[in-house]
Amino acid sequence: MALHKGRIGEIPQGTIQLTEEEAKEYQYRVIFGWTPQREVWPLHYGYGILGACSALSGMYINNYFRSRLRLHTYGRVSSYLPVIALPALMSALFHQQSSYHLFGKQKNEYSPTRKPRTTTQCLFC
Repeated sequence: MALHKGRIGEIPQGTIQLTEEEAKEYQYRVIFGWTPQREVWPLHYGYGILGACSALSGMYINNYFRSRLRLHTYGRVSSYLPVIALPALMSALFHQQSSYHLFGKQKNEYSPTRKPRTTTQCLFC
């Protein structure tokens, strides 16, 4: 099966029409159910790796400035939240949403021959 986006007049007979939400759910199932997982591991584990790297770099930067300012244990939790936790969560979330938006819907915003956007999703069997 393949997911294809097209206009209503271009859709062949016998296709299953999907909404954008149904198409997104289908892409999630395809990616997470892919048999040789080594081919899709960046899409499967990429947001976790990015969140962990963001948290580690935030922790390093936070500890560096805390030691230079001699803050030791004063306000440790209040500095961890905006410097470590929020960037880690937001970078992982934005990566997941942007990668599934770009690869899942197969849009090419920079193509000079890109067709105008349409609202119909169809599934070729």
